[in-house]
Amino acid sequence: MSSDEQDALDALEREASDFVKPGVTESDIKVQYRKKSLLIHPDKTKNPAAPDAFDRLKKAHSTLMEEKSRTYLDECIADARRLLIREHKYTLDSPELKTEEFKKEWRQKTVHVLLDEEARRRRQAKAKLQEEGRERRKEEEEIEERKRKRDQDKAWEDSRDELSYYAESLYNQRITRRPRIHLVKMANIAQLPPELFCPVLDLAFENQSDIQLLCSLSLVSRQWYEALVPRIYAEWTYNGARQSFRSLWNFLRTILNDSRIAALVHSLHIGNWGYYPYARSGEWEELNLPQDEITLFREAINRVGIKHLESNIIKDIRKRDRRPLMALLLTCLPNITRIYTHVPQSDPVLSAVLRQILDCQSGDNPSTILSKLSDLYVLGEVDVPPRDLVNHNLLPGADQTPLRLDDLWPALHLTGLRTLSLYGLDTANAALRLGASPAISRLKHFSITGGFNSSCTYADLRALLALPEALTSFSLYIQDYAFGSIGGDMISNAGLWKVLKKHQSSLEYLDIYRDAEHTGLYMSQGHFGLLHSFTCLKKLCIQAEVLLGSFWDRPNAPYRLKDRLPCNLESLTLYGGKRFFNTSSIGVQLQEALNSGIFSSLASVELEGFYVDSDISEVCRQNGVTLSMGRSCHHKAPRDCQLRKEGSCPPFVQKTHHMRMDGQRRAVMFAFFPEECRDRREILLPLDDSMDAYEENDAKDEDLDQCAGDLKLRMLDFWVHNGGTANYDVRFDLYFVPGITEEGCIAHYRQEGRFRGDYKRQLKAYKESSRYDVSPGVGALPSMVRDYSDTGFYRGLLFICTEPEWNGDQEILWSVQFDPIRQAEDGTESSDEENIPLNCIQRHPINDSSRWYEGYGGECPIDRWISDIASWHREELRGPWLKATRRGWQSWR
Repeated sequence: MSSDEQDALDALEREASDFVKPGVTESDIKVQYRKKSLLIHPDKTKNPAAPDAFDRLKKAHSTLMEEKSRTYLDECIADARRLLIREHKYTLDSPELKTEEFKKEWRQKTVHVLLDEEARRRRQAKAKLQEEGRERRKEEEEIEERKRKRDQDKAWEDSRDELSYYAESLYNQRITRRPRIHLVKMANIAQLPPELFCPVLDLAFENQSDIQLLCSLSLVSRQWYEALVPRIYAEWTYNGARQSFRSLWNFLRTILNDSRIAALVHSLHIGNWGYYPYARSGEWEELNLPQDEITLFREAINRVGIKHLESNIIKDIRKRDRRPLMALLLTCLPNITRIYTHVPQSDPVLSAVLRQILDCQSGDNPSTILSKLSDLYVLGEVDVPPRDLVNHNLLPGADQTPLRLDDLWPALHLTGLRTLSLYGLDTANAALRLGASPAISRLKHFSITGGFNSSCTYADLRALLALPEALTSFSLYIQDYAFGSIGGDMISNAGLWKVLKKHQSSLEYLDIYRDAEHTGLYMSQGHFGLLHSFTCLKKLCIQAEVLLGSFWDRPNAPYRLKDRLPCNLESLTLYGGKRFFNTSSIGVQLQEALNSGIFSSLASVELEGFYVDSDISEVCRQNGVTLSMGRSCHHKAPRDCQLRKEGSCPPFVQKTHHMRMDGQRRAVMFAFFPEECRDRREILLPLDDSMDAYEENDAKDEDLDQCAGDLKLRMLDFWVHNGGTANYDVRFDLYFVPGITEEGCIAHYRQEGRFRGDYKRQLKAYKESSRYDVSPGVGALPSMVRDYSDTGFYRGLLFICTEPEWNGDQEILWSVQFDPIRQAEDGTESSDEENIPLNCIQRHPINDSSRWYEGYGGECPIDRWISDIASWHREELRGPWLKATRRGWQSWR
């Protein structure tokens, strides 16, 4: 390399400030470009790096010649200098700013600032592309859905005749509980496409095809199974007040093991899972779980991103806490779109899951958990009172159970959520919770029903309504007679109007109701502002006083209806109350509004709680407006309001409300009858102590289910456990054998005993097993007690019901004792009694309250007899059963 070339390269390595300073003109840039281009032009030097250097110089020249780019670079250079001054704590007059070291450090800092700005720009571009991709996928899904709907309608029309034939054929042969062979003989409708098969099924069963019936139909053939499985799993219901920990555990295990089934679930009805016995009594033995299932749950916990809670979750599951199971279940359903739920007062695992989803949404890798959830309806779960509750007036009521946002608030930021209804909401601390997150909600339909004794302040409601970008519909119900309103912290009508102003350009439906009939506090809550700016509002449901102020019903009212309503309104509902029956004022104002000609789009008016005279009806008729009158009690009771908000009474709310009432019944049972509440003692391992009962009726196969329902084993179980064994369970083995005699029952009992074995064999297998053996490798049916000679003169004992229905007038059973002791296999006499018959058949009342009970001659009711036998075997069987249960055994060897 020549000395000239070396000098040129050395010149290029000098500080840029020697050549170009911030804020220079375009002419200075051109001069510097010409000087440097002569040094590194490929035609002027033989250096192999010259072409690349010249291209870079040319690119730099082009960039600097653009005023926008030059301004951006000047700002970055100025920012770098400002940052250095701040880091070194210099002043603008410091002599260090003129040194070569500072200039070099300035250039390096400028490079870092430029790199940071470029990284930020790329992140923004990436986020924008992801958002555009989501919107594009949503549009494509909507287009595909419309196309599928068109194809479905076309297929429906093309196959109308075939559809009618199948529907009529299936309807004529439909059944009540389970499928019969007749369905196999007819044309196999399972071969129809899903868009035809499902309507046919609905027509055949009159939209009453419950899960049990669908499961029975799925056993007809493989084709029926494949056709019905998506429908069976499409909606899953779990009511913790009626269903056990084990049922939730089994379903979650199925979901974790089979992703295909997990993808079929689209809707959930869940509630009452917050209670578990250990939390109240602390007496329940911990549940030992199989290692493979523990591993399965650990993997699910890690996938969610809450590994730091793993040990606590496993510990809670061992205590039969259902909250971690439900939280994990929600994370394992990729296609869930709708959830109706009653959430417990505290759920730390669910809160951690929602927070993790929210954290991932703000990062570069958004979480797919609950990404398709579009509709969410939430109520508060009725809590179970403590076991030693003294004041029963403190029992929680279903309508007084608050819903709080302490653990639930991250759900408001779910990206796919479009509809949210919060029932019984206590908005306290909403501003504190929601103000900490910068995320924006994409809600379109928002409904809030205020809770009993809960406040609704301006700050909290403003925080809730500030989340959605643009609401389409909003429904609000406030109980103004709650204690919070007396303290003056309830939001005013003017405050309501102010917080709704954000959505004035998108809101199409608005429903506001303030329940204050018992106190009259709404008289001082002011009035709404003008709604002229709500240009998209089509339907308005509101109280006249909220809209017009406290003097609305006076002839000289300062605010008129025609001045308040938006001109594009299509439907108006004015809510009334106990005092809202005078139509003299509202009639005049309504006539003014209709005769003004401003509301050309108004098509319907509903006056709820008002008596309508002929003048108003005539004005409405002349203007083409439909006039109707609603019920005055439409919004009186809090329960009615919870069921009737959003302009209608949706069926799903009725279903979830009934689930909520189950939670209240459970709370009452725990408070008054704690020992009779069965979910305190969930039995996972079959009991060894057994009693056998036979149903001898001649019912047809299709009537067996009805017979099983009529047999009052629940009452028998109740009386047995009230007979002195309240802390010990007896297993009932029930057999339906139509048309069999007593000898046939004995033969069947002996054959069943040979197949299932004696209970002593199972006890021996348990004692020989290792204490670390968590669960048997191969499960077996529970064994039988084959010798009752320690309580009588016969080894065998069973009970027979000969009636087709065991109702209140037939509370008896026949006992059959056989295999007397004197006929032992060794031929010895085991009893002093002589002439003992081979079989002894007697009639017995079910309990002392039976009308067949006479109370003399040593007559023993069935419940007392079974209790005596259970007490006799208790010490022998209770201990091994408890120890096996603690190991986690669910079946015997």
